[in-house]
Amino acid sequence: MEQGTVRLRDKLDFLVELGERIHDLHGRGWSDAAIARGLPGSDVVWRVWTGGDFSKRNFVRAFLRDASAR
Repeated sequence: MEQGTVRLRDKLDFLVELGERIHDLHGRGWSDAAIARGLPGSDVVWRVWTGGDFSKRNFVRAFLRDASAR
């Protein structure tokens, strides 16, 4: 794949920044639903981007669950 390494790095950077944003909003007292609504893009775009595996709310829950398991 042309520029595969760059694309993977960009995706990783996006996910790291997303996780930081989710944790910041959660720390300010935002609910899972409010955080999901505050993320960019529509829920449909997120489902397409993840092959139907994740909605925005599921992304939020996954990031927060991962942090509480540490």
